[in-house]
Amino acid sequence: MKFLDTYALIELLRGNPRYERFEEEEWCTLAENLAELAYALLKEGRDDVVEETVQRLGGRAVQLPTILVVAAMRFRHEQRRKKFSYIDALGYTYARKQKIAFVTGDSAFKGLEGVEFKQ
Repeated sequence: MKFLDTYALIELLRGNPRYERFEEEEWCTLAENLAELAYALLKEGRDDVVEETVQRLGGRAVQLPTILVVAAMRFRHEQRRKKFSYIDALGYTYARKQKIAFVTGDSAFKGLEGVEFKQ
């Protein structure tokens, strides 16, 4: 099992060969990442696929336990120079707590523990 952040979800949808293996692998994401994905699709003018895409991926969305909110904000605060978004901090903290790889192409995560970095 892996955790795909929004960057990874976008690349998967774009058909990036570095992400195609996730079509078959087990992975999860947060509902918040799906919201961020929906917004990215709208920004790209892909309004025609937003609802279908979010519905299709929704079965892989997990709930963030409330107990992790403070830990995520501590991580974000400690790493404030990297300017992680709230959603990035929540997803990374969730993945670390679950002991699963956090898959991203966001260079701000490069070198952090538990990150599977792909571009």
